[in-house]
Amino acid sequence: MALKNVLTTRMETPYAKPPPLHIHVVKLEENPTVVAWDFEETVKTAIIKKNKLAIVSDGDSVTKVTLYEGFASNLEEGRNFVIRGYTLWGESPPYYLNIDKSTMFFRGSNINVPPAGGGRGPPPPCLAHD
Repeated sequence: MALKNVLTTRMETPYAKPPPLHIHVVKLEENPTVVAWDFEETVKTAIIKKNKLAIVSDGDSVTKVTLYEGFASNLEEGRNFVIRGYTLWGESPPYYLNIDKSTMFFRGSNINVPPAGGGRGPPPPCLAHD
């Protein structure tokens, strides 16, 4: 419930610090992004950033988080974490979680996360894989 409240509740001031979140990493995937192209004889990628996309849940709600190269090694799929020092991105709810250099990750206790869709049909596209 805390994840949904954090993402959908308007902050009192622009400088308000959100509370720590206890989350479970449901899925973690590579999400390469091409930053530069090389147009010499043929077109090919010159620089690729190796970001990761994490699907996280607090047991009640689910959201996705982009982990940039420097922070991608902080999370592991199937593990539970307490996140502190994150920021919220966006002008109005729903906000997005922003992970930066001031974000701290701590191992957390187990969270019961129901299977995708609660067993009521196919998994949502963000959780479907192969």
